[in-house]
Order: sequence, then C-alpha cells, then structure tokens
Amino acid sequence: MSIPEYGELDGLAMAALVNAGEVSALELVEEAIRRIEMLNPQLNAVTYPMFDLARTAAEQPAAGTFAGVPFVLKDMTAQYAGTPTTHGSRLFANVPNSSYDSEIVKRFKRAGLLCVGKTNTPELALAGTTEPLLRGATHNPWDLGCTTGGSSGGSAAAVAARIVPIGHGGDGGGSLRMPASCCGLVGVKPSRMRTPHGPDLSAVWESCCGEFVMSRSVRDSAWLLDEVAGQDVGAFYSAPAQERPFRDEIERGPGRLRIAWSARGPDNIATHPDCVAAVEHAAKLCADLGHDVEENCPHLDDELNASFAEAFLGAIAIETARDADEMAELIGRPATPDDIEPANWSFIEHGRSFSGVDAVRFRRILHRIARAVGPFFEDYDVYISPTLAKPPVPLGVIDTTCADWSEFFGAMFEFMPFTSLFNVTGAAGVSLPLWWNAQGLPIGCQFISRMGRDGLILALAAQIERAAPWSHRRPAVSA
Repeated sequence: MSIPEYGELDGLAMAALVNAGEVSALELVEEAIRRIEMLNPQLNAVTYPMFDLARTAAEQPAAGTFAGVPFVLKDMTAQYAGTPTTHGSRLFANVPNSSYDSEIVKRFKRAGLLCVGKTNTPELALAGTTEPLLRGATHNPWDLGCTTGGSSGGSAAAVAARIVPIGHGGDGGGSLRMPASCCGLVGVKPSRMRTPHGPDLSAVWESCCGEFVMSRSVRDSAWLLDEVAGQDVGAFYSAPAQERPFRDEIERGPGRLRIAWSARGPDNIATHPDCVAAVEHAAKLCADLGHDVEENCPHLDDELNASFAEAFLGAIAIETARDADEMAELIGRPATPDDIEPANWSFIEHGRSFSGVDAVRFRRILHRIARAVGPFFEDYDVYISPTLAKPPVPLGVIDTTCADWSEFFGAMFEFMPFTSLFNVTGAAGVSLPLWWNAQGLPIGCQFISRMGRDGLILALAAQIERAAPWSHRRPAVSA
C-alpha cells in the first residue's frame, strides 16, 4: 500500500480493504507506526506508543465494522489494560499499568479498532489547549506554532496529520469540538450519557462530559457511534433512545429543518472576523440546501447568565478536588503543588473552598440553565455558531503556568465561549470543518440540536459534507 492511499482513506474504507483481503490489519498498523515515527517529533501528539500491543492485536483474525483500523486513545479517563493513564499530570507520571479496559475501550476493540498509542492531553483535561507540563505542547499540523485546542488535542493532531483516521477524546466543555475546529476535523459531541463511562464512573463533571471520537468523515463518526452508544450495566443515567441506527440516519437526509444561527451569541461576543465569515458561510450553505434559516440564538435571563460561569466552574472545581484526592489515594501519598500545574492547583483549592450546600446550589443552577435553553429547540431544530471565537491561537497564549485559576479560565473562555453551554444542556452537536482562513487555518462551526437528536445532527452533517466536502484538504505536516 502506498503512503498517499493510506492517507486518503477513512476508517470504513480501510476496513473494507481488510475485509476484501487487499491489505492486512498488520500492514495498516505498521503504516500507522511508520507515520508516528516520522511525524510525532514535530507534533508531539502520541505520548505513549502501544506498538507491540497493536501488532499483537493485528495478528488476530480481523473482525468488526472497523476491522483492522488504526486508532489512538486519549490519555485521560479511559483505561486500556496493560497501559498507564496519566491524565496529563505529573502526579500520575509513574502510575502503574491498568489491569482492565473501560467499557468504551471494550466497545472500540469489538468494533475492530487497533490502538497504536495514547495521545497528549492537558492536565486533567482542564484546558482549551494541549500544552501540559508533563509531556509538553502538541503542535497543530496546519501550523506548528498554533494550538490544537483541547483537551483532546493530541488525538486531533494525529487524525489531521493522517497518522490514523479516527481518534478518541472527551467533551466536557467543548473538548472534542474545539480540537476538531482547530485541526479541520469532524468532532461529534453525543447527547448526554449517549456513550458509557463505566466501570469506574457513571457521570463526569455533573454529567456534562461525554466520550467519543474525532474523524475525517461523517460516516466514520456515525457508524462508530452505533458501535459504542448505549449505557453499560449499572449506569446511573442514560440517554434518550435513538430512533434508528445512526448509519441509516446519514443516508436518509435530515428533511427540511428550521435553523437558527448567530456569529456573536446573546452576549455580543467579540468573535474574530474569520469565525464570523465561517458561520455566515455555514448559514448560507444550509439555506441553499433548502432549510429555513434565520439569525437567532438561545438567551438566558440576566440572573442565569450572571451565575452560569460560577456554577459551571464551581461544579467542575469541586469534582476536580475530589479527583485529586482519589489520584493521591492511588499513588499512596498526598498531592503537592509540585505535582499539579499552578492554575490547576489553584482551581483545586478553589474547589475545596465550597460546601456540600454550594455543590447542590451549582447543580440546581445548571439544571435551570438547561430548562431555560430547552424551549429554543422547540422553535428550531438546529442552532449554528462558530465553534471558537478565534482561529487557532499561538501556543502559549493560553498560559498553563498561570498561578491564578480565574485568570487562566478567563483567558481560555475568550477563545471558547460558544461550547460549554451545550454541555450543560446535554445537547447533541458536531463541529464541522467548513472554512479555512487566509493563513490556511481551519475554522469550525458547531451545529447543535436538543438532547437525543444525535441522528438529526449526523444526517445534517452528512448532507453538508456531500455539498461542501473537505476531505481533499491536507495540513502542512502530514504523511
């Protein structure tokens, strides 16, 4: 197999070659390994190679929808037996290997995916850029001086650079959609609890976080969501039932939709002109496809708007403080400021300052926010906004050495003001790569529907992909 052919194939196309006997799973794995060895010195995307494990798995009979397809796993939360999970933190730099697979990893394996490595992530997945002190910055393959976004930035760089066609991530405030935007990928955020968290957890960040993947084609994301969706035994929550397989949804088409769009949101965000142009293009494209499109956006009343950041970040800070305690228990000693990055140590201390009553107050505010946004999606099927307020910013702009959590998050939310609301609402969404600026950097737009309408979002995404394909675009650093 030639290098260019591999780089042009999505996961389903690779699996079709394996099933036809035209290429073996081991050949695909070796090509992915070759690309890691060639490109990773520039990108710093893969931080824990799993070459021998992947080769051993590739020698077994190929099976599953994605039989023999190389894949990468974010080094956060998801356990893979025989490998460590560092969560991007110096506290866990020498953690023992896991003895088990998380449920979502089991499902990735059953789907046929072969993991060739774990990827870089900001510490504890708390940043909108992937620049941890533990492993160093991941570089964007479109411009090595720019961020990949976060927190799934290592996986995004690996997929964008054509090392693998699909990469795992999680999204608690935009962490699949943001790196998808920065790296020119499809980043699907499934509905709340659409994918499993077991066996260790039933919900993460007040049920705002979900795990899935970034890919280069809508069909890969739709077919893989069929493979991993559904709660596991003992889960505390579950998503609304899907109407039909997601692979069928992308063939049906979405019908005529009522679509709202906004480039600046209800707060008149100082959105960069490139991101404004991207969302205006997306709205026109949807209108040209026959949808009813008008400018509008969800609104919160003044009280809820004022309390949103306090409640969202307060809830996450409390949970992160407990995460730090559990990590300390696993390594057998308390965490210190030498173990945790300055902004995150400050954030953990912030979390420790709250009471149980505060935690319930924050939860109830988040529930009220979800209720307030809900009626908007009775009037509209889909809402479009920029995924980010700026193109990919230079590395270092979001300063992970900042010692003040409020300053750190303040700078970060200037970059990513559009995504976290829809983690609170549990919405189904996707970032699509529909625009590139004059500097050749990708600019994503997010498409959002209400919780449970993952099929509708995927159907619309597939329709848009057919009308305005992006697969021909390649970053400067790719094999």
